[in-house]
Amino acid sequence: MIKSAFNFLTQSSFKNLLATTYALGILLLIVIATIITSNLSTRTVEESLRNTGIQLVESFASRSRLALLYQSEDEAQIVITSILSFPDVKAAGIYNEKMQPIYLSNNELGEISQSTSEKPSVLDYENNLEWVYSSAVFSTTDAEISPFSDAQFEPQLLGYVRLSVSKSALTQLKTDFFKYNLIVIGALASLLLWALLTVTGRVTKPISTLAKNMHKAAIGGTKIRTYIGGTQDIIDMELAFNNLMEILEKREAELLTTRDLALEAAKVKGEFAANVSHELRTPLNGISGMLELLSEMSLTVQQKDYLEVASSSADSLLELIDDVLDFSVYDQKDITLNKKSFNLSETLEDFIVLLSPQAQRKNLSIAYFIDDDVPKQLIADNVRLQQILHNLLGNSLKFTRHGSVSVSVTKQKNDDGDDNNKLSLLFEVTDTGIGIPPEAQEKVFQAFAQADSSTTREYGGTGLGLAICRQLVTLFGGEIGLHSNTNKGSTFWFTIKAEADDASNATLSAIELTVPLKNKILYVGDNPLCRRFIDQRLTALSYSADFVNNGTAALHMMRQQAKEGTPYEVVLIDELNSGIRQSALSKFINDDKELHTSRVILTINRHISEVEISQAQLDAEYLTKPVRQADLAYLLNTDIDTGGTKTALALELEQTKSAPASFEDKHILIVEDNRANQLVAKAMLERLKCKVTIASNGKEAVEIASRHTFDLIFMDCQMPEMD
Repeated sequence: MIKSAFNFLTQSSFKNLLATTYALGILLLIVIATIITSNLSTRTVEESLRNTGIQLVESFASRSRLALLYQSEDEAQIVITSILSFPDVKAAGIYNEKMQPIYLSNNELGEISQSTSEKPSVLDYENNLEWVYSSAVFSTTDAEISPFSDAQFEPQLLGYVRLSVSKSALTQLKTDFFKYNLIVIGALASLLLWALLTVTGRVTKPISTLAKNMHKAAIGGTKIRTYIGGTQDIIDMELAFNNLMEILEKREAELLTTRDLALEAAKVKGEFAANVSHELRTPLNGISGMLELLSEMSLTVQQKDYLEVASSSADSLLELIDDVLDFSVYDQKDITLNKKSFNLSETLEDFIVLLSPQAQRKNLSIAYFIDDDVPKQLIADNVRLQQILHNLLGNSLKFTRHGSVSVSVTKQKNDDGDDNNKLSLLFEVTDTGIGIPPEAQEKVFQAFAQADSSTTREYGGTGLGLAICRQLVTLFGGEIGLHSNTNKGSTFWFTIKAEADDASNATLSAIELTVPLKNKILYVGDNPLCRRFIDQRLTALSYSADFVNNGTAALHMMRQQAKEGTPYEVVLIDELNSGIRQSALSKFINDDKELHTSRVILTINRHISEVEISQAQLDAEYLTKPVRQADLAYLLNTDIDTGGTKTALALELEQTKSAPASFEDKHILIVEDNRANQLVAKAMLERLKCKVTIASNGKEAVEIASRHTFDLIFMDCQMPEMD
């Protein structure tokens, strides 16, 4: 009730509020005025009727003297019959001096109260229906002594009379008074209400008209003016509104002009950035290519140092150009996503492998994790997702001195109702780096911003990577943020909207990738991140494994299984930081008569060269870290007794490894107008023993291609004559 009243007060128009207030006030006025006037009128009439009753009982007492003097019932009956003829007299009675009735019209009168004794006419009592009067009757001089007597007269009590008078007339008068007062006051109040509503309408109509015009202006209407007239205050409001509309329309026109200029400037800026970045990339690519070619020549140590500095500077400049171009492109806000089906696990695996040399040079562990409920095949823009991951993982590796870097993917609650294909995925990139102070966390996603100036000097960078990530995440319909503690590491997270490729996922689920081993695999490693990563890879291949964190525990587990007649078929040994080292443990297992039946597979850093591996004289098979799932599946399905058969995946991988790629005598056409890039491309391809032909523009390339057959054509995008 209260809420409804509040809504009415806050949502009704000014006119309705005034009308409601007036109506309630007039109604209250009618009720109060009617009650007051009716009560005053009734009180006056009631007092008059009460006095009339006193007079009537006095007259009754005077007429009753003769009947009381002779104690005559007949005379009393005659007196009572005459008094009952008066209006509203209900009953009457005559009593002797002992208060015994001589004659009563009916038995409703009851007994006379002792307080009536020897008192003149009084109102004995009353209720809602009647008044009851009593009076003592005394003798008079005419009745007692002769007029010639000198004796002093003393009145004698003859008896009593009692009279009951009905209040029906008073009740009727009360009703009539209330009805007539209500009619008269209601009519007058209605006239007053009509007058008030008329005045209210004239006052509020201009305000209502002005409010409607303001609403039209608020929803985007133009050229709106109001001419409503009224009082001086209303006219002032009208003039103020019209002036305001003129000012707003003028400013809107200025804003539209400014917006058009800004859009045009942004377009020019994007085109300028694209053209400039291309022109900058062209000579820089030539510089980088030449530096790479020089690095393979015989150089002194000092020359190699100079060459390394030059290469690093060129790479930094290329990265800067890429960031500026990407930021300029994504700032246009007219970019659309190119959604295609891709395998999420393969995408993350490629990224981890790509960044692993950088991580391993700093002795960092790097891995990725995908929850089981995340679909394997997704439909989204894989290229832009990779760019987000590249920026976040690159930052984590840059600002982490020791520890680990990892990326995990989890499925969030679906907000798209019953559409099970729609997904919201949460990506978290976690590191154990230097962290970000709380006061700097709000600005790291701004363009050209880093945690502080010292970070910029020590680690370099433009501060555009996270700003680009925020732009890309917005394109995906997601959010981006971070959790960080200084000197304890950071977790950058972002969400994207994607779809599950149900057809591809159903096909993947139906393919049996491996033939599981009969016995468990033993994994030896003291790095928790690597252990968790290998566990997920083995689970995906339907293998089960036991895990120990040092060589001593591994030997104990292997001997125990051997005694039970179920030796481990494969022992995966990671690099160990304490106790028995990796190579020593491998040699010990191979030399032990009880344990040598188990295959030993080592996991080594990917950036180690083949020469270093041969020099280490590893007496076991090995996998490079981070371990690719396909490589792991290949080794586990090779030379193992699986009923004389190998899986299709193992056969395919074996054929691939046995047939290394060869580009000898391949005929390649290079279409490039820049002399430096021509030389770089030609030199690199000739290192692969390819035959190279060069064209300086598109027109020349068409002519050459029409005369010769080429295995591959490399073509620049922007060239003279024909691009």
